[in-house]
Amino acid sequence: KFYLDDDYNEKPSIKKEYKYDALGNYAGYIGYNWNNNDWVQEVGLSNYNETLYDENGRVIGFASPYLSEKREYLTDSDGKEIGYIRYVSVSDNGEWTILHKIEYTFDANDDVTGSMVYTPTDGEWVLIAKYESIFDAKGRDIASVEYVLTDGEWVNNYKYEYAYDDNDHETLHASYIWQEGKWVGYYKYEYAYDYNNHE
Repeated sequence: KFYLDDDYNEKPSIKKEYKYDALGNYAGYIGYNWNNNDWVQEVGLSNYNETLYDENGRVIGFASPYLSEKREYLTDSDGKEIGYIRYVSVSDNGEWTILHKIEYTFDANDDVTGSMVYTPTDGEWVLIAKYESIFDAKGRDIASVEYVLTDGEWVNNYKYEYAYDDNDHETLHASYIWQEGKWVGYYKYEYAYDYNNHE
């Protein structure tokens, strides 16, 4: 992309490099700004996720330099995803540091109902939090609660509520925080749609 300077000469402005994964699938792009006669990578102009594969070509996770985040999926013996390990990049050398592990919980129908959160401590996974979700008859998530483990007991932390219209568009996203023994509103978003389903 170019712009015109005061003398109407074309000058470089923005450049995008498109990225592809190991199998040739489109993975996003990295954006650059022209600065001091050189291209400088700009995080705000980038949107790049690298898909990770095992030796058999199966997807096992993704890495996003744009978000400084990487996830490695956890699977059971049947290949079903049961959670993931999340990494973050906290330095400029490209190294990844484990942040936490998520393990999904399932109901009798094998549907995900929540998750357990573990953090690495002294070489072991230590349970620190959990999420429980509530679904309506159509399988839509209408509420979820986050609990933290404090002195061996589960304590309310955050709650989220969702609502939908007849076309399954989200019409409400509300958040609450647990304070002094009760849920206190934290934020709320309400959405409306026209007859063309435009927000």
